[in-house]
Formats: sequence, C-alpha cells, structure tokens
Amino acid sequence: KNGQNDLLTNGHDEVSTISDLSTKSHNDNSLTIDDAKNLNSDSVDLLKSGDKSDLNDLDRLEKFDLILCADCLFFDDGRKDLVAAIYKLLKRGGRGLVMAPERNGTFTKFLNLAKEYFKIDVNENYCAEVSALHRRMVSNRDEYPTYEPDIHYPKLIILTKVDSSQL
Repeated sequence: KNGQNDLLTNGHDEVSTISDLSTKSHNDNSLTIDDAKNLNSDSVDLLKSGDKSDLNDLDRLEKFDLILCADCLFFDDGRKDLVAAIYKLLKRGGRGLVMAPERNGTFTKFLNLAKEYFKIDVNENYCAEVSALHRRMVSNRDEYPTYEPDIHYPKLIILTKVDSSQL
C-alpha cells in the first residue's frame, strides 16, 4: 500500500485474484486473507517457467526492489529462467532473497548460474531459532529419524543486482 507495487505469484494456472491465491495457499499456511489485504488488489499475477512473454512486459522490467522466492530451485528446467526473471525484474541495487535446501545439489546449481549476474551472499544461520532447531535435530537422530538437512534445512541466498564491473 501507500504507492508500493507488489507482484504475488505462486505458479498456479488457475489463480487470477488475491482471493484465489489465498484460498489455494491457505491449506499450506503460506498466505492468509489477512496477508493478502496488505497487497494492492491488482497485484496477483502468474509467472511461469519458460514463458518469456511475461518477462518482456516493459512495465515490469527493473521495477522491483525486492523479490522473495521460497523452495523454487528443484525443477531443473526452471532454474535458468528463474535467474533471468529475477535479473530482469530487479532494479539496480535490488535484492532477491531465495530460501531453499541443498536438495541433491539444486541449490549449488542455482548459485553457479546466478553468480554471473549477481553479487551473492549465502547465509545458513539466518535465524537463531531455526539454526538451533536444525542443530538439535541433527544431533538427536533417534528423536528425529526422518529429518534430512539436504531436503529439510533451507539456506538463504541474497542476490544483489549490481553493475557487471562489480562482479
């Protein structure tokens, strides 16, 4: 609100309004109606992997200061498109925050693609509470036998769009 522009997408073909997105996401607790009320009413859109037409909309290019992505690196065919989308949509100096587990090397594959376009920082200790829980689960394997850090412990990637001379 107050002049901010928000773009909210989660990849569902049938989502066209914030209400639709809230209904879809409510089951996994990722977005509630109260969360959606803080966004502009026209700010839900669909960005699909591989759909270049969405990214060629000049009204969107270099428009955003911040892009948030969560658990979106595991599709091999979408990783390169995700790097391109973040790069095209961020303003210079803007940041992309990506949260994802390593998941059999998908995190590292994304980093290798992104390092050509962004200044990159990786943080595995972004939250004291999450880090403490992770350490407890790793050290008490008998109590948490299904916990696998490779698929359950997300790391934070901070992508900063800079001039290529700063890479």
